[in-house]
Amino acid sequence: MKRSLRVLISIASMLLISGQVIGQQTGSRLEKVGGMELRLPLGARAIGMGEAFVGKADDVTAIYWNPAGLGNNKGVKLGFMHSEYLQGTGMEYLAYSQEIFAGSGIGANVMYFHSEDIKKFKEVNGMPEEAGEFSPTFINASIGYGQKLSESVSVGGSVKYLQQKLDEYEAIACAIDAGVLIKPGIKNLQLGGKVENIGSKIGKANLPRQFKVGLSYSWEECLLSQNTCNILLDVSVPWYDIRYVSMNVGSEYWFNDVVAIRGGYKIKPVEESLGIKGLSAGLGLRVKGVEIDYAAVAFGELGLTHQASLSINF
Repeated sequence: MKRSLRVLISIASMLLISGQVIGQQTGSRLEKVGGMELRLPLGARAIGMGEAFVGKADDVTAIYWNPAGLGNNKGVKLGFMHSEYLQGTGMEYLAYSQEIFAGSGIGANVMYFHSEDIKKFKEVNGMPEEAGEFSPTFINASIGYGQKLSESVSVGGSVKYLQQKLDEYEAIACAIDAGVLIKPGIKNLQLGGKVENIGSKIGKANLPRQFKVGLSYSWEECLLSQNTCNILLDVSVPWYDIRYVSMNVGSEYWFNDVVAIRGGYKIKPVEESLGIKGLSAGLGLRVKGVEIDYAAVAFGELGLTHQASLSINF
């Protein structure tokens, strides 16, 4: 029973820490927010950089971070990710993107969040009695399109489907994301913007709608002639209350475009993240179109989570 309780607490912690608390007072009304698995980050590369990727979005995970990045696709990309969270919970992720013609691309992804079996109990004569087991599952699937409007502006959008199953409870929802990437005329600087999770309710709760802005700067010949440094910053503004603004900062240093080291920091309001502010770190290896990435994220007293990704560019 204690093990099952720990697993349930871990699931709740992961979903709450990834976004806002499920019920927040907004002025004189209480807004319920669900579907928090939509906020779980995807791609070990971006996670290792503190989840600051809205202004970059240049790999197979672009459909999640900013679908405008699909318009800058080159060739075909496949991506896979496995995440180890807390107390037997984990996530699997599969992504695909492809250039249709110069300046446009499509993408699709599927995310599956799962847990080990949890024991159920019922009360019999005032005492708990085991009544079977269940395994919570959360599935998200998206398809998207990106278009380059000019050398300096790209736009994109995606449609997503969400399904939750927790024992006898089941709910579904649909939503859209829309994004833009802009090169403002300063060399190697790119700005990004995105609105996400605009759609139906999940059960009786709203989806975690928010607006994000980000920037990325690529420092070529950083310290050495063949090395590159990427510096990134994201700001997220929940629709329900601008007081819960959060910030993500990160960096990535590539040695000869083969080996990368990464670091990042997530800054969130104390009320929203239960006082937890997380550091992240990661590594990357890229050889002949194949990239392997790893990230670790600190969740304070809850410990570390681990993510590993594989992406293949054809």
